Amino acid sequence: MRALVALAFLALPACSESTSSTQPKLTGDQCAVYTNSNQCNADNDCTWFGTGCACPPNDPNCMCSAGACGSKNGNGSSSGSGSTMAGCACSDGGVCYEQIGGPATMNPPMIECATPTAGTGDPCARIQGQGTCTDSTTVSGLCLCDNGIR
Repeated sequence: MRALVALAFLALPACSESTSSTQPKLTGDQCAVYTNSNQCNADNDCTWFGTGCACPPNDPNCMCSAGACGSKNGNGSSSGSGSTMAGCACSDGGVCYEQIGGPATMNPPMIECATPTAGTGDPCARIQGQGTCTDSTTVSGLCLCDNGIR
């Protein structure tokens, strides 16, 4: 019996220490992952900061952001600047991505890791199987992918 208990305790640290190398690591203001006011306001810890800039739907020439989501308690950035800084990273050369197309919107968004195809330039543009992917304007290291499904 003591041998079983000892084996159980030896197995516990191995289980608690195991992390998948394909899991994204988010840092900073977690609210910054929300890309629109509805998603942002659905999270009680977050608030939407609108810019007043509006673009026609699907206008590829529009360069303004409708706004950004940030933490209500202001704990997203330690700089005191009031900015909503956040970042995402994946191990093993992967990049973080969020699929924003599709019939259902996840709240909070599902962020995953993908390995871009070999090459140079923007890694978001090299993610395959997720539609068109571009850099997030609010989360450093995060690609927003749209598969066109609505």
